[in-house]
Amino acid sequence: MPEVQADAYQEFIKGLWRDNPVFVQVLGLCPMPAVTNSDSAVNALTQGIIFCRYFNKSEPGMRVKDRYLNPFTDFGFKKLFGVEPNKDILIDFLNELLRKDEGKIKDITYLSPEQLGRTIGERKAIFDIYCENEQGEKFIVEMQKAKQNYFKDRSIYYSTFPIQSQAQKGGWGLELKSVYMVGILDFVFDEDKSSDQVFHHEVQLFDKSVQKVFYDKLTYIYLEMPKFTKTIGELETHFDKWLYVLKNLENLTDKPTKLQERIFTKLFEQAEIANFDDDEYSEYEESLQDLS
Repeated sequence: MPEVQADAYQEFIKGLWRDNPVFVQVLGLCPMPAVTNSDSAVNALTQGIIFCRYFNKSEPGMRVKDRYLNPFTDFGFKKLFGVEPNKDILIDFLNELLRKDEGKIKDITYLSPEQLGRTIGERKAIFDIYCENEQGEKFIVEMQKAKQNYFKDRSIYYSTFPIQSQAQKGGWGLELKSVYMVGILDFVFDEDKSSDQVFHHEVQLFDKSVQKVFYDKLTYIYLEMPKFTKTIGELETHFDKWLYVLKNLENLTDKPTKLQERIFTKLFEQAEIANFDDDEYSEYEESLQDLS
């Protein structure tokens, strides 16, 4: 073997074997003692390399025991719902959530989640997801893990940005497009703790005098997820399945057979931690640490 090749080979062996105790230990878990031919050896070595790669990612704070991501993390939510390749997942969820009388959402365009105040001194807003459909209707979707006492106030404030963005100079011959503020909450509002019956709140401007909706183009939707308690066997609708996935995803070890729809197959593929690249692992780990 030429000297240069020999040196390179020795460096490879040194990095892979001699100076890599984790890899040496992992190989002990593989069926190497039972190897009887070269094909078995290759298979065993491959298993060791794959497991070693996974094992090395189990840094402190990273819950590698989970097969699927936690959608209530910033990274997890945006990976599933906030990127262009997965916008069909978001569309399916919004269509089930809204059940719009005027028809289903066919397409969405992601908008900048960072909205600046009108002046330097005014508070800005950063949404989890901000998008609009083909009709120009605006959607803000927030996933909130930690309890926030003034989340309703925050959502009202957030809704002012898509309203203001539609304002035009000139006269008041202005027709606004609908604005939807969606909050997926991993907590229960204090004022609702005494009632477990309603977890899906849909709020619009209401005229108390005549007991009917006054304005239907500004809608606030809140899902209090701890109140959703259906088991996999109790799921009846597509929306039930969505709620079940959002609440239980990180605790599942496999995709339930009852969730055979194409959209859930894609969601589970995107949510599988083993499919993450190194950068995604790092981002997800940071999101997990933010929850603690």
